Amino acid sequence: MNFLRKAAWATALAPVLIGAPAFAADLPVYEPPAPAPVLPVAQEYKPWQGLSVGVIGTYGLNGKEKDLTHLNSLDGPMVGGIIGLHNQIGNWVLGAEFDGSFGSISDSRGYKKDKDKDKDKKKAGADLPSYDKWTQDELTKRTEDYNKGTYGFRSKAKLDELYTVRANLGYAFDNVLIYGTGGLGIAHAKINAENPVDGLIKDDGYGFAPVFGGGVNYKVTDNFGLGVQYLYMTGFDVGMKANKIRYNAVGNKVDLEKETNRVNAEFEGTHMIRVMGTYHLPIN
Repeated sequence: MNFLRKAAWATALAPVLIGAPAFAADLPVYEPPAPAPVLPVAQEYKPWQGLSVGVIGTYGLNGKEKDLTHLNSLDGPMVGGIIGLHNQIGNWVLGAEFDGSFGSISDSRGYKKDKDKDKDKKKAGADLPSYDKWTQDELTKRTEDYNKGTYGFRSKAKLDELYTVRANLGYAFDNVLIYGTGGLGIAHAKINAENPVDGLIKDDGYGFAPVFGGGVNYKVTDNFGLGVQYLYMTGFDVGMKANKIRYNAVGNKVDLEKETNRVNAEFEGTHMIRVMGTYHLPIN
């Protein structure tokens, strides 16, 4: 009886079991969805980031040397090169620059060949004998004038080299950059003076002073830019050697002293207007 019951169940389930694989074959096969396409990330636009090299022209004006020459109108041009490295964060631009220039920011007194705009200043020393030919009376008279504030002796002062190392902080408006700058300036100075108090000075040396200013740069193309900058170099001293005339007991000149005295040329602040053209190499 048991056997007959099992046989009946097997007979009833057989069609179901046989048809199950066929039914499963008719079901659709599941496929996972295709991954979403990866879109390229847009790179931030940083037109001022990178390395720049270029040329720079400088015109210095209103410089003064107030101790050895007492000249008050040092001016003139310089030409040189500039290199800088900048990083842009949003609209802010941080950078460092180095430049070197050569030329003549200068003034003189008492030389006929000089194109001196101040005729009185030119005349003051034009007909005088040179320092090493002064008599003792001439030296005494010129010393008295000097102590009264009359500086009629022949003299020249010149800045012929200028180097600056500066940090910049600016704000960019697309292709226009407005910035402030500050750092260290190094100037090479030359003095030639027949000073009745300090003696004959013909020497040169380097002086160091802070510089600061600001400017505007404009990108003409992605790689080429133009700029204008104002820079002020504060006052500095330069050590110089000086020789004095020696006279004998009756007032005749013997010779210039062989031992030199150390004196300081004192340069007051110099204003500079600078223009530049630069080639920009982007670094991202």
